[in-house]
Amino acid sequence: MFALSLKLYFEYLSIVFVLGAGQGPLVHCTIRATRTIRNDYCSIFRPKIVAVEKNPKALDFLYMNRQDWSIIYNVYFDIVHEDMRRYQPIEKADMVISELLGGFGCNELSPECLDASTHLMKGAFYSF
Repeated sequence: MFALSLKLYFEYLSIVFVLGAGQGPLVHCTIRATRTIRNDYCSIFRPKIVAVEKNPKALDFLYMNRQDWSIIYNVYFDIVHEDMRRYQPIEKADMVISELLGGFGCNELSPECLDASTHLMKGAFYSF
């Protein structure tokens, strides 16, 4: 029953935003997770992954890896050079992934960015 509900969920998940994508490790993990989901739960799962990053130096790494990741993992991957607080997407996201909440004592804590990016979501906004 759990696998069936996951399959139904993944069939409708179409757009995933990675906010504060940096040089790409979180994007790479997201892409690998989509492959695992496709292999284990839902063979038609192929979401559009959008990396949103404002740092031009970090964008170089994303652009270098975009074609490789798209071919190796068979995903649609796009890069947006924009501040997530000002970004106005054509389509809103079904899921937002970010590590900007940080951990206890983290010097890169930016919850104000995530709070200001709730306009990117289609429905309710949950953070874990």
